[in-house]
Amino acid sequence: MVIRRRLILLFSLVILSGCAAIFGPDLFPGEPEEAVIAKYGKPTARYQDGDITLLEYASFYGQQTYMIRLDAQRCFVSREQVLTVEQFQAIRIGKDNMQSVLLKIGQPAEKDFLVLKNFTVWSYRYKESGIWDSMMHIKFDTNGIVRDKENGLDPLYFPRGAINDNSGRYVNLIVSADCEAKR
Repeated sequence: MVIRRRLILLFSLVILSGCAAIFGPDLFPGEPEEAVIAKYGKPTARYQDGDITLLEYASFYGQQTYMIRLDAQRCFVSREQVLTVEQFQAIRIGKDNMQSVLLKIGQPAEKDFLVLKNFTVWSYRYKESGIWDSMMHIKFDTNGIVRDKENGLDPLYFPRGAINDNSGRYVNLIVSADCEAKR
């Protein structure tokens, strides 16, 4: 029994030390850009906002995007996960444009165009409240001004062959060759 407890303790310590090695200590304010790139690798995008440089680091499926801020001397200032409800709420309809959205939350996972409304749509995958696989759609008019925002479930995570019937549950569909949906 004592040996078993010691093995569990040892195993736990090994796992925790592995986590510390993966995430490691964060950068400290004032560290140079080279230290940022050495720790996080090449950014997926780089933006200039006055004297501030923003380095974007997006995950593969885009549910997490970190924006790293560098000052005028290209030294580390801060790091922030930007695909959050709070960041989406900060986008102002009628005021923000494509450039300001890029500076706030980075590149979208998908870009589409709605012909009937003449809107460009940028869609962002994110983990809403740390639980739901969601997608935020930001719609821009022809001048690049934000005209609407729409939140919903991320279809990438729907069970195969299922749709949401607005009751909070998924409905499985069988689609025939003539595209007629049957339950």
